[in-house]
Amino acid sequence: MRLAQHGVILLNKYQRYSQTDKGKLARRRSSAKYDRSEHGKLKKKERYLRWYNSPKGQAANRAKNAKYRAQRRKAIPSWADDNAIRDFYLNCPPGMEVDHIYPIISDEVCGLHTLENLQYLTAFENRSKGNRLP
Repeated sequence: MRLAQHGVILLNKYQRYSQTDKGKLARRRSSAKYDRSEHGKLKKKERYLRWYNSPKGQAANRAKNAKYRAQRRKAIPSWADDNAIRDFYLNCPPGMEVDHIYPIISDEVCGLHTLENLQYLTAFENRSKGNRLP
């Protein structure tokens, strides 16, 4: 960018193109292609670790975890058997993860943190299920 005489900012040809819808789409496609490359994945991981280790990143992570713990506490009914839930987590087979059948945090429904709402899934199945209902 250049500054003109009367404070008007002049854009070069590329800058004007990048502000159009076509230019924005091209930039997104290029960025997505780079993110899928080995070099892009490595750089993305480095950026994440740099952010995570910064004070601001750690504060954001603590806030996210605190929000999840608060929602989970609200999802435990008074009649839930804490010892049975703890045993379910401790007896999780190797290579499996504990999953809530009905997610605790969802826009559609709030599942409860009870023994009846827990199941064992592989890591791949659990990640692909995401925050969706069965």
